[in-house]
Amino acid sequence: MFNIDYQQYRSNMAWSALETEFEDHQIRILIKTIKKAKRVVFYGNSWEISCFKRLSFYLFNHGIDI
Repeated sequence: MFNIDYQQYRSNMAWSALETEFEDHQIRILIKTIKKAKRVVFYGNSWEISCFKRLSFYLFNHGIDI
């Protein structure tokens, strides 16, 4: 079992969410995978959901609606 200091993890990762850039091939893989799925379920803690919201916004800003 891992012993993770969540507050330390969050403070270390907070900057990266603001600067995340996705490469075109990563976006294509994501869209291709979502299109093949009959149902897509995203789950996680509040931090992971927040990251997904940022990804959705990033894709929207690049003309991709998911």
